[in-house]
Amino acid sequence: MAYLFQNHWLVAEGAAATGIAALLEKKFIKPESNVVLIVSGNNIGASTFIAIKERFLYN
Repeated sequence: MAYLFQNHWLVAEGAAATGIAALLEKKFIKPESNVVLIVSGNNIGASTFIAIKERFLYN
């Protein structure tokens, strides 16, 4: 979630961000393969989003 916001200015809920997390780990993707990842859902409360921003983006 923090990565998406910091690098792409996207707000996504935790479930929507898990695909991005798996992709960033580079363990599940074969080199030079085509990948499609759908990021949907921004059902996240303001207090949760602020807490994540403060924890991961400002430290």
